Amino acid sequence: MKKKTKRGKPKQNVPMYPNLEAEIIRQGRTHADISLKIGINPSTFSEKINGKTKPLDIEQCKIMSVELNESLDYLFMCNSSQKGT
Repeated sequence: MKKKTKRGKPKQNVPMYPNLEAEIIRQGRTHADISLKIGINPSTFSEKINGKTKPLDIEQCKIMSVELNESLDYLFMCNSSQKGT
């Protein structure tokens, strides 16, 4: 069940880093797979990329960049600019 806002509308789960989320899906990876590569548990990973706790540290971001073969700039842009533009 989705959480409701004060006005009674369902709260949308918008990823903090849409490009990171898109690349994980595009490459057929899972949050659990990526979280284990950077050394944290999957629920903590989910909380971090959804902005519910402290963000990932730079070393974790670098590992993800290598794992997904994408630049840090692209993966961690906070808007959904198209890849390669």
